[in-house]
Amino acid sequence: MTQPFFSPASRTAQVRATQRPASPDGTRLAKPGLTRHPGAGPLRGTPAPNEGYAFVMARRALEGVEVTPPASHHDLVTAVAVLAAKRAGADRRAPSPSDVAWAKAVATSRMSELAGVGHSYPAQRRFVDSVDLEGTVTT
Repeated sequence: MTQPFFSPASRTAQVRATQRPASPDGTRLAKPGLTRHPGAGPLRGTPAPNEGYAFVMARRALEGVEVTPPASHHDLVTAVAVLAAKRAGADRRAPSPSDVAWAKAVATSRMSELAGVGHSYPAQRRFVDSVDLEGTVTT
């Protein structure tokens, strides 16, 4: 409740004046990940929007798939997700189920190369860079 006008208030009890901040002009800064390109060279890829969604679709598509050692199921999921993100990123779009199906076919045919891909970024980059967008292996 506010102080009534007829009752005097001490100086410390008086409400201080405030300044209202200016309204924003309506513009927003672009996301840095979408405006900067990582450059060209080894171990650099094309960033794709919604790469996390590629992992969700890869987990769903690979439920119950048997993996041969030394690769693990996590390595296979990671390989499928990053391949799907590479294919989608080349078109500057989010991954789709067809990207995941393509990546699943490529990754399962190269199961022996997937060991450690789930826990090593350089291993992911080497694996992804060894596959072109048509699914053929490059060296």
